[in-house]
Amino acid sequence: MKSFNEIGWFEYYESRKIQVQKEVFGKDKKYILSINEEEYKAYLLEHFALEPIVIHYESEKIDEPTKQKQRMEDHFRGVSYEVEVYNFNYSVPFTGSAELFRIAPSSMGMVSYNIILTHSNQVTLSFIVRNKTKEEYDSMKKDALHKAFFNVNNINSDVNKWNVELKGIIESNFNKRKKEFLEEDSFFESINLKVNKDTTSIFTVPTVKKRALPILSASGEKEFKSHPALDSSTYKNILSLIVEVGATMEKRPSIYKDKGEEALRDFITMFLESRYEGATTTTETFNKKGKTDILIKYKDGTNLFVAECKFWTGQKGMKETIDQLLSYLTWRDTKTSIIMFVDNDGINEVVQKGIQSAKEHPNFKKELGVTNKSSYSLEFSLPSDKGQPIYLELMFFHFPK
Repeated sequence: MKSFNEIGWFEYYESRKIQVQKEVFGKDKKYILSINEEEYKAYLLEHFALEPIVIHYESEKIDEPTKQKQRMEDHFRGVSYEVEVYNFNYSVPFTGSAELFRIAPSSMGMVSYNIILTHSNQVTLSFIVRNKTKEEYDSMKKDALHKAFFNVNNINSDVNKWNVELKGIIESNFNKRKKEFLEEDSFFESINLKVNKDTTSIFTVPTVKKRALPILSASGEKEFKSHPALDSSTYKNILSLIVEVGATMEKRPSIYKDKGEEALRDFITMFLESRYEGATTTTETFNKKGKTDILIKYKDGTNLFVAECKFWTGQKGMKETIDQLLSYLTWRDTKTSIIMFVDNDGINEVVQKGIQSAKEHPNFKKELGVTNKSSYSLEFSLPSDKGQPIYLELMFFHFPK
């Protein structure tokens, strides 16, 4: 197929809205009035959300080329002739919603390329090299990748807008359907028609298939590891999910009110557990010198992500939390986070003090950037190995008393 060139975004957007409507309006009265409303809406949000495309160039694979004949036209002399060329097949894994490769984004560059998608979340394309030079090979490869993936950022921009709007679309459809049934029941009662509000049926919210967790292989490229390791894009995806969950908790005092660290941690862990395939998420797990709060492990037992959750107790407490986290880590544990729950006023002042305290830690190396208003990327080193970088995301969530 031609990448990002088969269906227009607006047509696709409307079809997604219709799919949500059909899902909700396909449920009968007993289901809509009996199901746990928040859980069902959360399921719909997960089911209909689109995952932005990430191309994992670090795991690219190029097969040995095949030789083939290509007919060339010399229009000046009015003759044609055959030349021998090399045909290269290039494959690269991706994460995200595969169907997006078919969609022409609302704002797009007018380039495309023939690609093949496989069930193993691989994109394959081919390009031809006529001359046996590295310069032409690099040029043809670069041109093919440019045309094939130029619109990835454009479609991801549309996807992010859809995911933001999706909650409102779900709310609107569910509330409309529920209102219809409640008005019907009210009408029946007004004419003394008995309405049986009890049901022996138990409805459970379906589960959404977990997304595959991309793991770097020992390929010798870029972030080379001799053991399974979390790639940077997935690390960012995990952090993004935590930010999303934390922001949701901030808006709902009923979730955090009178809750301790363990309950708040478990709420975050619940969402991490439901997101990824090929990994397990555990809490209070022994790792080296103590128990870490959140630990994502690969199926072979390798640690992929380590996080510590704490209530803010001041700058001294921040330093102690960093010490505690670093004491848990081995040289293999490079993707980490500290999730700080702030229950006092003056959140902005707390954030600044927390960052300053982190930067004064003896193992602090450098700032890597501000992810968003409440999340900061830092690089540390292991106490036992100054040359081993540790990526630490410092996150703050405001849960006032």
